[in-house]
Amino acid sequence: MLECDASRPGREGHGGWVIDQLTAIAADRMRTYQPDVVLLHAGANDVLGNVNLATAPARLENLIRTMLTARPGMAGRRGRSSRSTSP
Repeated sequence: MLECDASRPGREGHGGWVIDQLTAIAADRMRTYQPDVVLLHAGANDVLGNVNLATAPARLENLIRTMLTARPGMAGRRGRSSRSTSP
């Protein structure tokens, strides 16, 4: 699973989490922190863990929709996963 460093102020990261786990807390985090911009890097752990790959795009769309519903007008950037050459 991929890890992250959320130790810097103003950042929240959830290393090893999959899309469904992020969706479960998304609306609460949007209301609590009221971000203007979100950089989202989600889905890599779903792929690495072979977690319901057929539904991953729809689940990612639902995560984004959940965030935007809770925080209308928020700007977002979705990170793009690079292909791993590791086994």
